Amino acid sequence: MKKLLLLITGLLLLFSVEGQILRYSNYTAPSEPEPYGVEELWDGHTKAWFAWDTAVSVTTGYVTQWDDISGNDYHLLPFATDGSAGQEANRPAWHTTDGVTFDGTDDAMRVMISGWTTAGTIYAVISQQSWTDNDVMFGYAGTGSIRVAQDNTAEGGSPNLHLIHASGSSLAITGLATQTRGIFVMHVDIATDTASLALNGGTAVTNTTDMQGFTSGGVLLGASHAAYPALQRWGNVRIWEIIYRDQVDSGATLTAIYNYLDAKY
Repeated sequence: MKKLLLLITGLLLLFSVEGQILRYSNYTAPSEPEPYGVEELWDGHTKAWFAWDTAVSVTTGYVTQWDDISGNDYHLLPFATDGSAGQEANRPAWHTTDGVTFDGTDDAMRVMISGWTTAGTIYAVISQQSWTDNDVMFGYAGTGSIRVAQDNTAEGGSPNLHLIHASGSSLAITGLATQTRGIFVMHVDIATDTASLALNGGTAVTNTTDMQGFTSGGVLLGASHAAYPALQRWGNVRIWEIIYRDQVDSGATLTAIYNYLDAKY
């Protein structure tokens, strides 16, 4: 019922004579936690929030804009490999049930957030559709390229995922087979050089290497930066929902947001 109400009040669906779906939104974030999400997501610490079934603009099956539903208006746009405005080839695919899919070749979406340095917690519902060494699933768009990525290490290759940044890597998350959906929780505290990544509520892997001078900087999906604004390491990732918070969540807040995603997916 919540999702139906949101679609009725927040989205205008137009169908062309060819059956093309055009999704437009005048969505305004509610002042109360209903009709979407949980109370903890409206505590002032949700920096940006993207859901595949809400406020997505789609043309001929590809995403032209993915709106931030936190109310902060940090809307994602596609970008080309050199960092210029994305063309048709750089748009990820959208599907009614299968989320937003980045092709691993040249699809990326980004929004920069001026002055954002604190990082915090990312909750992400994703699947890695295929596996290639160094390809990126999601992360931050700031200095240091803090990200979740595929990587060959002593622990093996496919389907391992790591919390990586410019100074080093965590151990591997080994439990998410390709084309299998999982919920990731990523904590990053730049000030204390501590970061962790957990899958489906399991034991976290950590990365404690130096993050001096790093920033969060923005949201970057499906790639990482080379020399800004150019992009590299495109990942073949499917994303259903991703939430960026500006604090390291713990306790009841962490549990409530995780349980919301677990119940939904």
